[in-house]
Amino acid sequence: MARWIPLAIDPFIDLGAVLIAGMEQSDECDDETLFLYDDILQLRLTIEAVLSALEAELHQMGRFIKKLEAAVNSAKTDDTSSLKKDIIKYLMEKTDEEIKPRIPTGGLKVYRGFTNPVTARHLCPSKMLQKFDADPEAFMDKVSQGLVKIKAGLDWPSFLYDIATMDPVDPRKGFLRGYLLVQTFTVPLVSTGNRNATKPPKAHIHDLTKVTGRTIAYMATQAQFAISSCEKWAIIVGNFNLQKFYNNIVRIFEECPKDPYVVELLLWWNEQVPGLIPTNKRKRGRKHQDGADDSSDDEAVKEMLGLLWGGGAQQV
Repeated sequence: MARWIPLAIDPFIDLGAVLIAGMEQSDECDDETLFLYDDILQLRLTIEAVLSALEAELHQMGRFIKKLEAAVNSAKTDDTSSLKKDIIKYLMEKTDEEIKPRIPTGGLKVYRGFTNPVTARHLCPSKMLQKFDADPEAFMDKVSQGLVKIKAGLDWPSFLYDIATMDPVDPRKGFLRGYLLVQTFTVPLVSTGNRNATKPPKAHIHDLTKVTGRTIAYMATQAQFAISSCEKWAIIVGNFNLQKFYNNIVRIFEECPKDPYVVELLLWWNEQVPGLIPTNKRKRGRKHQDGADDSSDDEAVKEMLGLLWGGGAQQV
């Protein structure tokens, strides 16, 4: 159960704090924490009974929560390690040109991020893509020198988009339909990795019946980190805040759950992932929980939400 929390609920969750706050149900507890707690109980209802039984044994409860936290961190680490190797394969499948310099699938990530034109183009903000294509080396130099700062709240990285349908005027077109993102999501969750494998796919093990905004946001965050040159998982990679990036994607789905654009996008995603039941119903929405970064620079998500709030979505 705990290993499913990063994907289904929140990879940045303070699990101990959420469980304790959820048990206490105090007036000071914010709605987001209570929503997270309820979602954890839906994964495995028996956890509430275990916590109640250990309520008088604080030491044992602490040990129990630490084991859950260890499982959460282990699952996130396993996903990061697997994608570190696999995402290079996904990149090579979509490019007709030889990737230079060659990106090793293992070892150090020194040839990723903005040191390699292929990974750099995927990380490049969509609105800066024309400037990048005009002179990739110059653009990468500016990023390395700090003259161009890539931040989660300013724009969406290009790998989130289906480049063929992306429109600089309308950021909704092609958004969250990128080939790399779909592969990052589909292969680890649905593929058995072997035609003769007897072990079911990860999605079936954890009874994932539909794609949600949070599952998309988690895999997008993992993909963003995988193609970066950062070696160790961290909330902030350079100037890019992964937690803010995750939260901003979640906001698109949970602040406008009935918008035709969001409804259609989730239907499209469920069609891309074989073996899942296509449905976009949610029991209830959540209030947004800010990441560690300053929220004053979130032009990208404000623009996207403004378009959704402002009178319906265009066809994509």
